[in-house]
Amino acid sequence: MDKVDLVVEVKRHGSGVSAWQSASRDFMPEGGADSRGQIYATLREIMKRQSRNHVFLLSIHDPWCTVVRVDHAAIIVSDQVNMRTDPRPVVEFLHRYASADKADRGFDASMRVVDKKEAEVIEMEIITAKPSLPKDLTSPKIEFEVPNVKGETIKVYGVKQHTIPDDLLGRCTSTWIVWMRGEREMAFMKDTWRADVERRLSESEIIHKLHENGVPHIPTLLGGGDLAGPGQSTKSQEFNKNRIVKRRHHRQLQGHVSSFVDKAKTPKLMFTAIYHAFQGRLASPLILVRF
Repeated sequence: MDKVDLVVEVKRHGSGVSAWQSASRDFMPEGGADSRGQIYATLREIMKRQSRNHVFLLSIHDPWCTVVRVDHAAIIVSDQVNMRTDPRPVVEFLHRYASADKADRGFDASMRVVDKKEAEVIEMEIITAKPSLPKDLTSPKIEFEVPNVKGETIKVYGVKQHTIPDDLLGRCTSTWIVWMRGEREMAFMKDTWRADVERRLSESEIIHKLHENGVPHIPTLLGGGDLAGPGQSTKSQEFNKNRIVKRRHHRQLQGHVSSFVDKAKTPKLMFTAIYHAFQGRLASPLILVRF
């Protein structure tokens, strides 16, 4: 799943019911529920493991072929094509896919795997600056681009993934502990797909407003904003703008490296953290209504 580019599902003629049929018939036949579930699970696993912006799937159930495209807003399914009577649409899709660049195929151009030599250099930086850190926080794995407070793009290096998204659609929030080379400090990075709705602020904008209004116990924002470039906003809403909400890829950096409340070393620390969360919530009711 870590290396998959285009997903192709092939089933021979007469092997059960197709996952999808033509729109003029029963589009989602009851007998195809298992196939749709398997396809959904496969696409979710690929999106999760590769942090893809979108994924294509070619579903072949002889003689029918269907193209599926999924991003974080919706799953779009093409009409069925009979490959035996007219294979040209399938050939054209494969040609276009092979000619597309990585961003158009769904790979995130704002992140990359750190190569071995570069990782060794950064690891020595971390060990020198923070000699007491545990081993699992010293090995950089992924380079991320994040907008800073000035709107410029900076690069940070993920050393440990804190939470992994388990959904295919929606916010699909992922969090990382990252190393900031210029500042020689660890930070907490949040990667999410926010709903792009009129008059709704992004999470980074909300945190900034909370600080402006003196709300206590709010994370220190080191940077954050929507990512620019191809693939950093969804396209599914173009098929049905009334029912599908557009989403934008958003990243932010926080100065405090977060942990789960159940990992608190003492009950006092755990309840203090919960109390501080309530204090922050009660001090900002009007702002958080728009969150």
